[in-house]
Amino acid sequence: MVKALLAGGVLPNEKSDDGHTPLHAAVIHGHHECAQLVLAAGADIEALMSSPMSNHYTALVFASANGDVEMTKLLSKHGANIWHRILDSMQNTAAHTAANGAMPGNAACLKLLLEKDPRLALAKNSHQRTPLHHAAGSGDVAAVNALLRAGADPNAMDINKSNPLH
Repeated sequence: MVKALLAGGVLPNEKSDDGHTPLHAAVIHGHHECAQLVLAAGADIEALMSSPMSNHYTALVFASANGDVEMTKLLSKHGANIWHRILDSMQNTAAHTAANGAMPGNAACLKLLLEKDPRLALAKNSHQRTPLHHAAGSGDVAAVNALLRAGADPNAMDINKSNPLH
């Protein structure tokens, strides 16, 4: 169906009333093949979601936050910016959202991001919190270990002078 719609002239970057492009819809619903098709049709991989629950997320940030390993891999392979910062008060990266450990695949997504650029382990958000602060706070041991192996600073202090153990 997606092939037919794209062939019929559906614009791959047109946003719906809820602020999502076809790529965003594919990511939200975990439709990997659909994501591949809209990317091949010229979808903007860096387009920002503009819905209240995912305001200013890119497809990669959303996929990694939801623990979708295959989608994170696909988007990364297609050149998604792993350093994109969410345009909100926290300024988190995909590594921060993946390190939250709320979803089963988060640690695996984080490992994929760190393989692309281990310096993500040192990324600080607007509160000077690193992905290690997030992983430790959520109790995600696999994410903590991945971040430490990638060179995360276990003594990094946030704006409240708290390290990841606090």
